[in-house]
Amino acid sequence: EACGLWPWLDTRSLLSTDERLHFCFCAMLFLLAPNLPEDDGTLAAFHDQEIAGELQALLKAEAENADDTQEARTFRLWINSLNLQDVFVQDLVADLKSGVVLLKVLDHIQPGCVVWKRVSNPPKNRMFAIQNCNMITDIAKDSFKLALVGIGGLDIVDGSSKLISALIWQLMRYHLLLLLQSLAAEGETIGEQEIIQWANDKVTAVGGDYRMTSFQDQALANSILPLYMLHGIDSTVVDWSAVQFEDTADARISNAKYLISVAQRLGAAVFCSWEDLVQVRPKMVQYFVTSMMVLEKQRTQAAAAAAVAEAAAPAVDAEVAAGGAGGEAAEEYADAEYAEAPADGEWAAVAE
Repeated sequence: EACGLWPWLDTRSLLSTDERLHFCFCAMLFLLAPNLPEDDGTLAAFHDQEIAGELQALLKAEAENADDTQEARTFRLWINSLNLQDVFVQDLVADLKSGVVLLKVLDHIQPGCVVWKRVSNPPKNRMFAIQNCNMITDIAKDSFKLALVGIGGLDIVDGSSKLISALIWQLMRYHLLLLLQSLAAEGETIGEQEIIQWANDKVTAVGGDYRMTSFQDQALANSILPLYMLHGIDSTVVDWSAVQFEDTADARISNAKYLISVAQRLGAAVFCSWEDLVQVRPKMVQYFVTSMMVLEKQRTQAAAAAAVAEAAAPAVDAEVAAGGAGGEAAEEYADAEYAEAPADGEWAAVAE
């Protein structure tokens, strides 16, 4: 209060696990009472070479974390696409530290797996956040049977981006395979090899001379095979005049961007970027191909249901028509009876 901080920055802000409140508190404190000594010339001691070295080190670190940044964007899009109540992830690390968001994700994938009366929402302090995150790892291991080697609740609270990404990737894959299995025929088991075989079969069915052996096959870099795969799902969706068959960097980028637009036109939810496709990142490629397999099965089931409804329509129309004819006959009979009834003057004679 003596420094003039805003009234909503109180002791509860300091006890909160929200880093943004802590940052805001420190920023306001620095703004109002920096208490920095005057420059005595020591700042001039930094040489240009040292500054350049720091900048080079920073750029190198950014380049090394580029893959993590793209993956984080994909994971954020996936979590937000689940439309969970009161959940919108902007920072994959900071927004998951409390454990509440990931618990909501787990409960969405497998309803009832989270005992919410044991959850601290929101956690009052770091200890309650650790309890929430320990619950996440326990459910992931016991109910989802995920392999969480070296991943614990403390890693989530401490914001280990690599371990958090590893956990979310397994949840994404589990969720998609669960959906795919629900669409599969009874007794049909679907795994990685079945998905690859499905993609190859779709390409072969439309005359494509391409095959993939794995999700890290460099033959996928030009996006030609996935375009044939989408052509196998819907023969009208790909405009082949827009596809570049030259094996150049520009052609790969153009085809990857076009592939994503075609998939979205089919109604698929695409979480990967064109960079993921051009660089053939196995996780993203696997998720993309599996999503297309789910889409194709959904379209097949929808078409089958529409055909059944259309076949049943004539029978319903016949019943309605028969009901209408019966109604008309009843009206004609009533009119005839009314016509044969005695006139008003004849009722007395009928009574006698």
